[in-house]
Amino acid sequence: MIAMWVTMSLNLSPEMAQTIEDEAEKYGLSNAKYLRALIREAQSSPFDPTDSDVDLVVDDSDVEDAQKGAA
Repeated sequence: MIAMWVTMSLNLSPEMAQTIEDEAEKYGLSNAKYLRALIREAQSSPFDPTDSDVDLVVDDSDVEDAQKGAA
């Protein structure tokens, strides 16, 4: 099967764009791959989170912070 990609654009504040760039770099990902991973992992996402080779948890402190924020 040939992989096909569709380009989509969205408007972001400069601060949000910078945060995305910083976070993507932290994980060694392109902005697009980072955003795809976020979309898959979102609680309300219609996409299968296991259909990704990206793990956005760097260490246990990220998990602990996420759990504190979810409380």
